Amino acid sequence: LEESEFTCAAAVKARKSMEVEIEDLHVQMEEISKAKQMVGTLLYIIFSSKIYFLEGSAATKQLVTF
Repeated sequence: LEESEFTCAAAVKARKSMEVEIEDLHVQMEEISKAKQMVGTLLYIIFSSKIYFLEGSAATKQLVTF
């Protein structure tokens, strides 16, 4: 009986540890998702700005005529 109680206590402790680890992984996934979204937004802004400035430059206008 004592061995069974020890095994049960070890299983409960392992389960709690796994629950904490899973929660930590969920937080990390949320942070990664937010960072990915921010990078996507920044890339959109950068490329939009680049296109805007390139369209206004004389060099691009000359390249377009070729």
